[in-house]
Amino acid sequence: MRVSLELTYPQGEMHKMKDEYKVPFPLFTGGYGCGKSEILAINAVRDVMLFPGCRVGIYAPTLDLLDLNLVPRIQHRLDQLGINYHMNTAKHRLMIRGGREIIFRSMNDPGRIVAYEVYASHVDEADLMINIKKATDAWDRIIARNRQKWENLDGTLHPKHFNMVSAYSTPEGYKFTYKRWSKKPGEGYRYVQAPTSSNWTLDEAYIKNLKDTYTPEQCKAYLLGEWTNIFNGSVYTYFNKKKLSTNKVISRGDILLAGADFNYGGSCVSIYTGITEWDRLSKEERESLTSKASIRKAMNTQIGLRMIDECTVHDTEQMVEVLTNDYSKNRVIIYPDATGDSNSSNASESDIAMLKLARFQIKANPSNPRIVDRVNSLQRLMYNGLFEINPDTCPKSVESLQEHAYSERTNLPEKFSGPATIDDRNDAAGYPSAFMFPIKKIITTRTDF
Repeated sequence: MRVSLELTYPQGEMHKMKDEYKVPFPLFTGGYGCGKSEILAINAVRDVMLFPGCRVGIYAPTLDLLDLNLVPRIQHRLDQLGINYHMNTAKHRLMIRGGREIIFRSMNDPGRIVAYEVYASHVDEADLMINIKKATDAWDRIIARNRQKWENLDGTLHPKHFNMVSAYSTPEGYKFTYKRWSKKPGEGYRYVQAPTSSNWTLDEAYIKNLKDTYTPEQCKAYLLGEWTNIFNGSVYTYFNKKKLSTNKVISRGDILLAGADFNYGGSCVSIYTGITEWDRLSKEERESLTSKASIRKAMNTQIGLRMIDECTVHDTEQMVEVLTNDYSKNRVIIYPDATGDSNSSNASESDIAMLKLARFQIKANPSNPRIVDRVNSLQRLMYNGLFEINPDTCPKSVESLQEHAYSERTNLPEKFSGPATIDDRNDAAGYPSAFMFPIKKIITTRTDF
């Protein structure tokens, strides 16, 4: 952005934006009232006044949002500076002396983002776009329009020429801005996050009202500017990547516990080792165990799970091949989807039967537990700090645990079409937990009759 801000790298590094380091696609993501729209208006006016003939593009999800928010803000800034302009409301263009022009377009109609060039672009509230594919289409078209040159009188490029597409948005779940700037940021994509409280001109009552109005998850987005599930609620509410991270990897001789979810075209496997009582004992507590039997018991009593690897395979045949070859130095115990006894990725054999033929030890109940019980089993481990995950070796599982939300229609964890989706990966992650640490129902017997 052209304002003085610190840009946050996805890796967590902080760099001040200097002239020698130019960011073509900056994002300002922040809470309500933190000043995003005001900064957009200031930057847009500054850009359009850079040189005669300069054109600037302003984009929002709908024309209504442009008319209610950005157009009047920009007009107010121009009025403050004493700059005369003419607004063509029919064509959504604002003209200024010297052939300067601001073009307003709706992202909801990507087909109209054609047939013009601009020097700089500013995109407001892209996360309000319900359809991420449409938001992506609009963004790509905006970038394509952003090619006007800032030239000297002799036709050479001005020393400060630099085309930039800036975005400003409050997070609305793991949507467009998360996928573009955080999940898989491309070259030149950097962001800064700002909480609502960073705007010192706000009345404290405004922040209090937001806290009283929204859920804690929504407050993370609307007050802190953080990406989080806000609509239907996270499935794994106790998952905290920072608190539950581990750097441990597979060692020779480790007993591996593999959760397996079967899907033709994309079966998911989560690889765990057990967390034992011994792992949680302090040095003093370990030294207090004097007998070999007590030490052996502590080392063999599993109280939690540590995910240290993951893999995605095409079908059960490939699963057998990968587990056999990649983990040949370890004993592998598989905790599969119980429906693998009937729903096969191979027409002639059941998935579980194929694993048994490969001499893997299988631990599965006759049927899967209730979805809520499987989720709560993993949730309980997370809450008690008995679940760990290596984010470097299990990045897709971290992503799935963070992003999975409940369906508003079914009130169950959202199901997605296609193989190896978020729900498939979380299913695989949950089978070992549900088998080893099941949610036990309390049965009461009435004696008052």
